[in-house]
Amino acid sequence: MKVSADVLKYFAVIAMTIDHIALVFVSPDSWIYYAMRLVGRMTAPIMSYFIAEGFRHTRNQWGYFRRIALLALISQPFYSAMIHGGIPSIEQMFSKFNVMYTFAISLLILIIIDCKIHKNVGISVVIKTVVIGVCFSFSALGDWSIFIPAWVLIFRKTPLLGLVWGKFKGNLQMIVFVVASLILITERIMVSTETSRFNQLGYLLIFAIVPIGLLIRKYRQKRNFNSVILLFFLAVLIIVTHGVVVVTTVSAMDYINFGVIFAIFPLSLYNGKRFGRDDTAPSILISKSEISTNVVCKPVKRSFFFAVNKWFFYVYYPLHIAVLVIINYNNCSM
Repeated sequence: MKVSADVLKYFAVIAMTIDHIALVFVSPDSWIYYAMRLVGRMTAPIMSYFIAEGFRHTRNQWGYFRRIALLALISQPFYSAMIHGGIPSIEQMFSKFNVMYTFAISLLILIIIDCKIHKNVGISVVIKTVVIGVCFSFSALGDWSIFIPAWVLIFRKTPLLGLVWGKFKGNLQMIVFVVASLILITERIMVSTETSRFNQLGYLLIFAIVPIGLLIRKYRQKRNFNSVILLFFLAVLIIVTHGVVVVTTVSAMDYINFGVIFAIFPLSLYNGKRFGRDDTAPSILISKSEISTNVVCKPVKRSFFFAVNKWFFYVYYPLHIAVLVIINYNNCSM
C-alpha cells in the first residue's frame, strides 16, 4: 500500500497533536505520557523529509524560507507558553525556539549549498563552509537542535551522501537516517554536557564533510568516491568513541527519542505524489522500476481544496498549540 504526501503529513500532524497533548495535560509519572510522546517522535523526521521535498519542488526558495521563518515567529509565544506551562517571561521566550525555527535554519542551509557565491570554487567552498557551520550552531537553539538540519540534509541528498545514491537509492538514505539518528541520540544520553567533546568535534566534522562534498560533486562521475562514505562513517565512529567520557543520569524521555527511527515505516509508504494533483515528481524512495514510463503527467489546475489543504499545514502548528495553551490556562484558573 502506498500513500500520498498529504496522507503522511496528516499522520504527522496527528502524532504531533498526541505528543503535545501529553506534554500539556498528562503527568510524566504515567506510562501513558511516555506512550503518547513516543508516538510524537515520528513527526519531526516525517516533516523534515517533506521540508526537503518542498525545497526540491518550490519555484521560490527564498519565499519558502520566508514563510517558514514567519511561521516560526508567530508560533514562538504560544510554544514558549506551552513548554513553560504558562505566560512566559522575556527570558523564557527566547530560551528555546520552536521547531519551525529549526526548519527555517535547515532551509537556509539548503539555499546556501545551492547558491553561487563566487566563480572560484575554493573561495566559494570556504565561504559556504563557514556559513553552514554557523547555521548548524544556531540550530542548537531550536527544538530538535541539530537533528532536523541533519535529517533535511540526508533527505535532500547532499553532494557527499549522494555519491552512491544511484546504486542504493532510498535504502541507503534510510540507513544513513537511522545511523545518524542513533549517533545523535546516543550522544545526548551518554555524554556529559560539561565535557561534551563530541559536540565540538561534531561541528568540526560538519566543517570537514561539507567542503569535501561540494568539491567532489563536480567530479563524482569521473572517479569512484565510495571510499569517502566509508571514511565518513569511520570518522563518526571515532568521534562517538572519543566523546563518550562520562555517563550521566538520564531521563526516560531521552530513551523515548529513539522512537524517531519508527518514522521509516510511514515514509516507506510514500508514493511520491501529493493529494489533489498528479503532476508531482516521483519520490526518491521509489525505484525506477516502480515508475511507469508510459504515463504522461499533465498539469492539473489547482483547486480551492488544494489551496486550503496546503495552508492547513502552515496554520495548524501555531493554532493547535494556542488552543492547548488556552485550555490549560483556563483549567489552571478554575
